[in-house]
Amino acid sequence: MGSFILIAIIALLIKQGMTDNKGISDLGKVLGTVAGIAFVVSLFAHPLLLVLGGVGIIALIIAIVNRVSGSERTNINRQHVEEFRQMYNEVYEMKLNELKRQRDAGYERANATERKARELQEERIAREAATKFVDEQIRKKYGDQAVSGISGRYSQPVGASGPIPVYTQAPGMQPQPQPAPAPAPKPLKSSILPKASGRRTKIVNKFNEQYNLYLTEEQIRNIVAASYMSNAWKQEVEAMYTKYDSVYQWLVGDTAYLRAYLRAFAVQDVTSDFRQQQQIVTDSFEEIFQYSDTISGLTLERRIDMINSKFLTNFDDITYMIAYRYLEALGYHHELEKTQLNRIDGTFDDLVAKYENMSTESVDADLDSIAPQNTPGTGATG
Repeated sequence: MGSFILIAIIALLIKQGMTDNKGISDLGKVLGTVAGIAFVVSLFAHPLLLVLGGVGIIALIIAIVNRVSGSERTNINRQHVEEFRQMYNEVYEMKLNELKRQRDAGYERANATERKARELQEERIAREAATKFVDEQIRKKYGDQAVSGISGRYSQPVGASGPIPVYTQAPGMQPQPQPAPAPAPKPLKSSILPKASGRRTKIVNKFNEQYNLYLTEEQIRNIVAASYMSNAWKQEVEAMYTKYDSVYQWLVGDTAYLRAYLRAFAVQDVTSDFRQQQQIVTDSFEEIFQYSDTISGLTLERRIDMINSKFLTNFDDITYMIAYRYLEALGYHHELEKTQLNRIDGTFDDLVAKYENMSTESVDADLDSIAPQNTPGTGATG
């Protein structure tokens, strides 16, 4: 009975130590060597050693088979990843074009912000559809094991837009060394903001109510969440934590355009991606000023009133000019009204100018010419 227990223990050790998913481990090599020696000795000695040797040989064969099969899966991954990448790109483009056609057919009246949000959603749907299709093709050709090894290597990283470009290598060229991976970003820390998200939410909520920014609860949550991963959003929340005598003290700095947008628009789009947020602001301002150009004959005050009435915004002279200067800096040129000075033109001005430049003799001559003349038959009565 003890011999069988000993055999079971040795077999378990061999099973645990022969492979580590990277080939034969050091422990596996040692146990295999011991089992081989025991097998040779058992030919001339005890039957128990023969059993142990047989178990060792079987374990060694299993380890070799596992290593070979793992190498085959690795070769499949290397040989076909470009094939699947090309397939991914084709499906992505096809799905994206299909969604664009649907959008063009049904969203003619959408504003610039709505169109941009729709485009981002289309890209996400196209990526998901392409990934699902390629995974199914891998599963059909090589089984479920290959999917876990290849899936994701043919598609772009999370958060990127568009397909990964396919690069072909000319025959005979040496493979280019891959750049070293970038170091992991350090977690953002703020010297003035609390660490707890609940307290940061209270800060944004208070600022929102104090200055009537019309942020929704979901948008506030997005801003707070982004303050932990985006340095730009962290600085915006820090700015909201600062005390101001007037809201216009807040409308300054490199992100004055964003603050003017949050101040002026009653319906806003807020995203954690700060670059995308800038694009949303740009599109919104451009739509406003395209309409403003059509009413350029009005005064600035009247023009702002008409913009606020049409777009349900809350522009004033300051936010309007912030938006104007921001678009101008990006190369978008729009017209402002021309200031006209009030003046009085008429006969009185002409006469004053004429007589100021005349001599005394000329004035007397003009007066004599219009004096009443004596007519014959008339005279003084005495």
